[in-house]
Amino acid sequence: YYFVGAPGNFTCPNCVSVPLDVDGLLDRVQTYLNISRDEVEIKKLKSKICDLKPMWPTLFPEISQKHEFVGFADADVLFGDLAGEVAALGPEDDVLVPSSWHPFPLANGNFMLFRSEPRVLDVFRGAKAWRKAVRSPGYSVFDEWHGRGDKTDSFMHALLEAHLTGAIRPRPTRRLFVQDVMSGGR
Repeated sequence: YYFVGAPGNFTCPNCVSVPLDVDGLLDRVQTYLNISRDEVEIKKLKSKICDLKPMWPTLFPEISQKHEFVGFADADVLFGDLAGEVAALGPEDDVLVPSSWHPFPLANGNFMLFRSEPRVLDVFRGAKAWRKAVRSPGYSVFDEWHGRGDKTDSFMHALLEAHLTGAIRPRPTRRLFVQDVMSGGR
């Protein structure tokens, strides 16, 4: 498990802390997304981090290159047998999504695993709104299916288009994941 952000004190043998601050994030956006750091205004770092979830594997190639699959998860997801879910993926499977999000809307900010191949990792680029989500100072909800931005050109639409054209093959988890569905801290 990789934990990106402030340096952590992890004791688990499979945990790696990847220090990252705002300057480091802006450097990565400029280097790997080709958007000048001067074009990116960050109002709240935690919100911007969410908008960038679909782009994390591209922003951290040193992690993506080490693994067959890479992705993201919220801290409030209880996986159960995640190793079993990954082991069940076949060579034709490109994206693992919670079964409750398959076949529609696919995009969700809770959990996704992507095959570490450019054609899969760069699916977000199929949405014209991805650059706007990066540049926007607030939270565009680009990582979710119900974004505040362009409701016809989101990460969800890019995923669905890639799926329907056969460019990627998503697979649902075999079992449900447990996740907190409360919004707004209520």
